[in-house]
Amino acid sequence: MEKIDTRKLKPEVQQELRNQAIRLRKSGMAYKEIGAIVGVHPTNVCKWWKAYEQGGQKAVRQKKRGRRKGHCRTLSQDQEHELQRAIKDRCPDQLKLPFALWTRIAVQQLIKQLYGFQMPIRTVGEYLKRWGFTPQKPLNKAYEKNPKAVKQWLAESYPAIAKRAKAENAEIQWGDETIPINADISLGFDITQSFIDYAYYPWVKDRWAAGFGLGLRWMDLQATLSYRGETDEDEVEGSSDVKGSAPLPYLYFEYRRLFSDKWRFTTGHGWLSISIDDVSGGQWIGKVGIEYLAGKRWAFGAAINVATIDVDWDAIKTEEVDVLNLALKMDINDFSVFVRVRF
Repeated sequence: MEKIDTRKLKPEVQQELRNQAIRLRKSGMAYKEIGAIVGVHPTNVCKWWKAYEQGGQKAVRQKKRGRRKGHCRTLSQDQEHELQRAIKDRCPDQLKLPFALWTRIAVQQLIKQLYGFQMPIRTVGEYLKRWGFTPQKPLNKAYEKNPKAVKQWLAESYPAIAKRAKAENAEIQWGDETIPINADISLGFDITQSFIDYAYYPWVKDRWAAGFGLGLRWMDLQATLSYRGETDEDEVEGSSDVKGSAPLPYLYFEYRRLFSDKWRFTTGHGWLSISIDDVSGGQWIGKVGIEYLAGKRWAFGAAINVATIDVDWDAIKTEEVDVLNLALKMDINDFSVFVRVRF
């Protein structure tokens, strides 16, 4: 029988050849005869049999192929485990490293301190990713996880700081996000507006009418800043969201004119400057539209609107000092559809 190169066989086929050779040897056959039957060299049959005699069936099991776990890696498994424990259990400054938090460069210096060689920063990042460590923003996470503590700090501790700064003619610097140069940044806005108004028309003619009234603009605003970049120490990525709602009342004047039995042209202008409690500001509104008269008391239409809005809001305020002030200034051009009801 032609000899078989067992290295090219699947592991389960190799195992079956070994089992068959052991059975034939138990029946009293010679190594040469067994080799001829299973298609391997008698030396291999002899090696399998001696292993079986020493360790039983377990000794002739086919070993798993491929590289050992961790083979060709820079760090040994013991070194990897030691580093992971150090990162989880200690801060860099506890290991006499000049860092407050763990970054790629901090881990790189720890490897040099423990094992005496400089690992490339990209390789450090690959190890950290393999271990399940990803870039984080600890300060931002702490802020989000305990909003009550932040609000309490703003209400109780910050006013004293602000009072001292005012007395010493000093300036308070706030820091939130640090974004590296050349980072990819995207900024998105989502604005939803609703209007309701009531008008009285003292000037009414056959084809036109003019009047004035009160209106309310309700605005929901969400702004999202996202960024991704890389510094000398670490990869940086994250996002921040700002959400808010505001009711904005206004006075307005409107003129409308029929140009057929069912269609009419409308234009209006509104304005209001007001200060209520902690909110102050103003808005100017202009619109041009067209309406379809569907019945005696109601119509529907569409309009192009332009607006300028300027609002200041003392979001958190104490008796002595403004803790947090927000300002919104924007020009808006949009398209709207509406329903008009006559009472």
